[in-house]
Amino acid sequence: MDIRPYVLAVARGYTEPSGPLHALFLDEHSFMDAYRLREYSPPIDFAEDVLLAVHSGLRPSAGYRVRLTGASTQADRLVITVAIDVPGPGMMSAAVITYPRAFGLIERAALPAGELFDVRFVTGAGKVLASCRAARGTSAKA
Repeated sequence: MDIRPYVLAVARGYTEPSGPLHALFLDEHSFMDAYRLREYSPPIDFAEDVLLAVHSGLRPSAGYRVRLTGASTQADRLVITVAIDVPGPGMMSAAVITYPRAFGLIERAALPAGELFDVRFVTGAGKVLASCRAARGTSAKA
């Protein structure tokens, strides 16, 4: 399943989550409410797509990065693979507070069949970072 990167170009009222967050947004209201957005762009067609969001929380330098690297379905489960890059030993990076995050879109039609399904965020090695249960019409956060 293809994950298309999504970049918030305009985010009026945006509030960064205070800690790590793994979410699947199935509707615009849940997305805007989670980030306290008054306006955003580019627009998302939630009738066709759903939005994935992963935030690692506060980090002490600019050397951290979060990437959505894959998505698949396994029976009644949506599995999102996440890569979290950290600065290596002795690596130079700016000593500033950062909030690494990644957003991506997947086609709504690619979600598992059925009214309820599990959402699992994992590393490339299969370690579970977060999991939650989603209902077809309701966004899910872990």
